[in-house]
Amino acid sequence: MLGFRNKKLDENNVYEKSKDLNDLRSYINNLKTLTNELSEKDEQIMSIQEDYKKIFNLFSDSVVIIDAEGFVIDLNRKAQISMKELKCEKVIGERWESIIKKLGCSWENSIERQVLESDALMEKSKEIYMSDVNKYFLITILPIRKNNKADDYFIFTARDITKIRERERELIKKHDLIKYVDQISDTFHKNFNINYIMEKIVEILGNIEDVDLVYIYRNYFNEYNNLYAEISKVWTKDSLKHRIKEFKNLYYSDYPRWEEYFKTNHIICGSVNKFPKNEKQLLLNKGIKSTCVVPIYTPINWWGFIGFDSTEKYKEWSFDEEKILKITANIIGSGIYQWTLRNNNNEILNKTCINF
Repeated sequence: MLGFRNKKLDENNVYEKSKDLNDLRSYINNLKTLTNELSEKDEQIMSIQEDYKKIFNLFSDSVVIIDAEGFVIDLNRKAQISMKELKCEKVIGERWESIIKKLGCSWENSIERQVLESDALMEKSKEIYMSDVNKYFLITILPIRKNNKADDYFIFTARDITKIRERERELIKKHDLIKYVDQISDTFHKNFNINYIMEKIVEILGNIEDVDLVYIYRNYFNEYNNLYAEISKVWTKDSLKHRIKEFKNLYYSDYPRWEEYFKTNHIICGSVNKFPKNEKQLLLNKGIKSTCVVPIYTPINWWGFIGFDSTEKYKEWSFDEEKILKITANIIGSGIYQWTLRNNNNEILNKTCINF
């Protein structure tokens, strides 16, 4: 009887051991499956992280991540390049307030301070100009709020809008030029006194940005049948009023390129430093940094030219601006021709200067 019991106990022990072994095997198998799943998850996480880094660094804007305490925790490649240009290479781990001050900006008036030191939920934007790099930026700070305030973070972006601003400025300049052309056309339409009209023309065109002198020359032949130009009207800024006396006859023998260009109805425009040596010396002696001279043609001949000098700054004229100046010269030429048709020799075009 005892032997039977011992045998039964042995069988039970074997069964229990077998069961435990199966449970262990099942556990090991489940552990392997879980390990494989976790490994796959890790690969997915790493893949997502890699994608995040790629996307983060592909942003065309500069992006900086700032934590709840105001410290930089990450920035993309564009931001790294921008910071390097601004001589501020150490960024991660630095307080954003310190970086702002290093960049020469005011922390007290910054939108970053407004957002970081408040419970603001909406993003704030501001346009700034950085003189060190001569660029305009649209900066934005976006708060990301979490349940735990310590987990909050902020996304700072800076978009370079310099080219947009330059295009806007070009459009404004073209708009202004077109407005001046309209005023000139209107002046010819409403007035018959050629002297008043010409004086009004140089006055109107004196409003062009970075233009310090505007003048109109008329062509004549001397007793030797040599072509030259006499000053008819001049407008100058008040600070250059003393320069009016310098405007005398212009001899094309001193400016052979001008005569050649004008006879084919071409404009001469640009920085004086880039002009031929003889022209460069003559113009620099008059304090002219850049100029634009446009021939005036009537329907029957080349009448003279109108010029725009810049003495304080180097002015760059765009192709569109040059075309508008050409249209202006054509309107002036047509108006002069109409005047000659109705002129009864009682009215002459006086050689006068004005300064409004």
